Amino acid sequence: MGHSLIKFSRYKLSSLPILVVSYLYLKGRWSWLPGLSCPVRHLTGIPCPGCFLTRSVSLALNGQLSDSLDLHVLGPPTAVGLVAWSIASLRYKRFYWSKSCQMILVMSAILALMIWTVRVIFQFGLGIQAFPIT
Repeated sequence: MGHSLIKFSRYKLSSLPILVVSYLYLKGRWSWLPGLSCPVRHLTGIPCPGCFLTRSVSLALNGQLSDSLDLHVLGPPTAVGLVAWSIASLRYKRFYWSKSCQMILVMSAILALMIWTVRVIFQFGLGIQAFPIT
């Protein structure tokens, strides 16, 4: 009994990435679906490194690459990574996480911080529009 419960939990967790991708795909189709708003941007007025990434990923999953790139340059690569992670989790029938996944996440976070820094300098230092107008 306990063993089957563990198996069920692992299988349930293996579905989590595909559920996230499915939600993001649907969010790109129907923007009225609920989502989270950035607390950093609301408190400081400055978008965080992940601001506009959810919408960008949603648009990329729906094939709207130009609009996706306008919001966040990391949207399409993140969409591809999420789909690959979903496939791996379903294939291995568990919540897939490896050293490669960890390294990709760290490198992506560093890249996101670098892109964000450039955007902040352009937007707030030079007065050049670098973030989408919302």
